[in-house]
Order: sequence, then C-alpha cells, then structure tokens
Amino acid sequence: MLTALLAAPLLLTACVRSDQGKKMIQGSTVNQVMRPLCAGRFVLELPDHFDLQPASDLELYFGLGPDHRSVRVEPLPPVAGANAAQRLASQRAQVLKSQHHFRSQSKSMLAAHQELKGGMYAVWGYNGARTTDTVNVEVFCALGQRVARFVATAFQAEPPDQVQARLIELAGTAGLVEPGAENRKGLCLDWLRLDGSWDGEVVNASLRSTRWRDVVMEVVTNSVVQEFDGGLLKRWAQSSTALSTAGFSLRTIRQGPVKIASEGAEELLTDGRESGKLRRDFDAETLPRPSSKVRPHLKMALRLGGQVDADYVDPSLSEAESIGMWDAALASVKLRNGAV
Repeated sequence: MLTALLAAPLLLTACVRSDQGKKMIQGSTVNQVMRPLCAGRFVLELPDHFDLQPASDLELYFGLGPDHRSVRVEPLPPVAGANAAQRLASQRAQVLKSQHHFRSQSKSMLAAHQELKGGMYAVWGYNGARTTDTVNVEVFCALGQRVARFVATAFQAEPPDQVQARLIELAGTAGLVEPGAENRKGLCLDWLRLDGSWDGEVVNASLRSTRWRDVVMEVVTNSVVQEFDGGLLKRWAQSSTALSTAGFSLRTIRQGPVKIASEGAEELLTDGRESGKLRRDFDAETLPRPSSKVRPHLKMALRLGGQVDADYVDPSLSEAESIGMWDAALASVKLRNGAV
C-alpha cells in the first residue's frame, strides 16, 4: 500500500561485469562485485548478483497525442539450448491455442503463428475472447543467445500485418550491449540496446538479488511525463497522516534533497511492519520538471523485507548495510554520454 501511495500519478538495461573487482559498499559487512547497469539513457552500478526480472520492459511511443501508438519491448530471460526464439514463440502460440475464443474459426485465441526472416518469429493473438477486431502482435527476435519480444496491438485502423512490419523494423535496430559500450547511442535495458526512432519512452527495470531474495532495486525513466503532483516528499506529507489513521506504523529513517546524476532530486527512506515482519522502502525521484529523451524523469527504489512470494520476511541486510547499498547506487547514476 505504501508503494502505491508513493508512486508517481501519471506515466508512467545492458549489463557487463566491471573490471574494478570487489568493492566495499559503505556500511556493508560483505564485499560486493559491482557491474555497470545500463537503464534507458542512464548507467549506474549495482552488485552483480542483481538479475533483471520478467516484469521489466521498454515502452516506446510513436506520437504523443491521443492517437499515439506504442510498442512494448521485453528482454526475455535466458533460455538454454539452440533456436530459443523459435521455441519461445512456439510455446506462446501453444498457450494461445489452448485458450477458448467464442468467435474465431479455430475457437482458440491464436490468430497466426509464422516464421519470419532474420531469426524472427511472429505470434498473433486475439485481444479478447469475444472480439476479432483487435489483435496483439508479438515478434520474437533472436540476438545471439538472447531473445527480445516486441509487442503491439493492431486496432481496426491499422491491420496486423502493418503492425508486424513496424515491429520487424524496430527489431532490426536491436543489438547486444557489448562490454565497455554503455555510452553507445540508443536506448537500453539490461543486455538489450535499441537505436530506432520514436517520440517518447518509458523504461521499467526491476532487479532482484539472487543472494538475498527480499532485496529488490527498481529503476524507472520517463521521457513523456509533463505534469506532476508536487513530487515525492509532497505526496509523502499528504499520505502519511492517512497511513497512520489506517493503522500503518511507519518510521522515517531519512528524507530530504539529494543529487542524482547532477540533477536535483528528493529521497525518502522509511521502514515499518508488514504481517509482523520488518520492511524497508527507500525511494528517490528527480524534481518535477518537463522531461524529454535528453533529460528523462528518473525514479529509483530499494525494497527490503516484507512479502517475498507467499512468505513475509525481515530484511536480509541491516539498516546500515541497506543505506550503504542505496547511497552507492544513487551516487553511481550518470546520464550516458552520446545516448541520444
């Protein structure tokens, strides 16, 4: 509930191992091997045991008016073995084929499944069990041993084959982020880099520690948000009274102005009990201002403890270790030179 109250109201990474070896994060009792993480137009450093989670994606906007079109791009988790794109597309097609549709000839949600040129595969699925007017088009693109999925919806004004052509064109600009190439032109998320043309972008990166399963880092960059509600600390001032009235016992560890990538920002560090277990929520946002691809709005968060799958756990790190990890991440953020 706290996360929802602090979330921004409107909209809303290629990784390589660092050569710096082991670093001690201030306040930590454990050495951390750090690596660069490319997130949108930014690059930062995180411990190398943080893995990108499946919910992470790039949202690209073509046009910014009410009739805009969008494409979602997902860097998929690694799949062992050959022909990964073909197998993932086939699995997706089988899922859609197993779902009932009331009006399609096949009586399934699968509209089409085909092999394309250049290591790509397309899957079309109806956007609802009772309509054939809108179709979700997915293109699976092989990039070395990795696979990216490009997804868009075809409405009546634009048939699926036109949407598919746009996805193929966009996938043609995709590549892997090579070690030391974090500042190359383009937009990136974890290992995936795109260098196409679009009008707006939102990057959602969620990374979970494989060492401590309760520790999650979130990075969101947004080039399209133009209106704000006053910023992080104003929202907190408005919501903290309501939270206390509802019975949430929260403690403010630290709050106030900070700098992220030389830009003015605000941070809020709190903790509280969730089902009897301690949970820490650290949040930071750049100050409200119109954003662009050159200067996107940035939000970061670190979550420790609380609910992990079906269980509730205390934070794996002490308060000092948590703050040390947080401070190191914020201090490492930089705008990527030449990214736009």
